[in-house]
Amino acid sequence: MEAAGDLAGAVGRGVSSSADAGPGSFRQAILDATADPSIGTILFQSGHGSIHLLTPVTWSGAQSLVVRGAGTRLDGSGLGGRRVGLRRRRRW
Repeated sequence: MEAAGDLAGAVGRGVSSSADAGPGSFRQAILDATADPSIGTILFQSGHGSIHLLTPVTWSGAQSLVVRGAGTRLDGSGLGGRRVGLRRRRRW
């Protein structure tokens, strides 16, 4: 996945795909941010509309994370009655 640039001193990840998973996806950006504490932002390219999440997306990184959506909607309606599509797992 390409770096999206530097925002307030933190490395960013770009979301270039409206797929649920795979290269350029929001899910991959979250996985990358969980694994790399230097990633502090996720930036969506404009024009995605909705991203349909098939399973919850869990982020457990130690750093603060900013998500800039550029009008993108995360749609968790396919999560089988779950209301939250993005979860923050705390590290102790």
